[in-house]
Amino acid sequence: MWLARFAAGLRYDDLPPHVVDKAKACILHCIGVGLAGHASGAVRAARAAILAEESRPDEGATILVTGERATTYGAAFVNSSLM
Repeated sequence: MWLARFAAGLRYDDLPPHVVDKAKACILHCIGVGLAGHASGAVRAARAAILAEESRPDEGATILVTGERATTYGAAFVNSSLM
C-alpha cells in the first residue's frame, strides 16, 4: 500500500535527473527494438491472431509500426511482443 501511495504522489519534478535520463533511454531502447523486430515471426503471429479476433478499424488502440487498430488489450499484447 505504501508503494501505491508513493507512486500516486510522485511528480515529475521530484525525480532526480539521472532517473529521468534512464527512463528516456529505456523508452528509446524499446522503440528501437520494436522497429528492428516488427517483422519477426513471433510478432507477425501475434499481430495476425489479434487482428483476426478483434480488429477495430475506427476505435481502440494503435499497433505500433503498422498503424493497425485493435482493442486496447490486443494492441498492448502485440506492442509488448514488439519490445
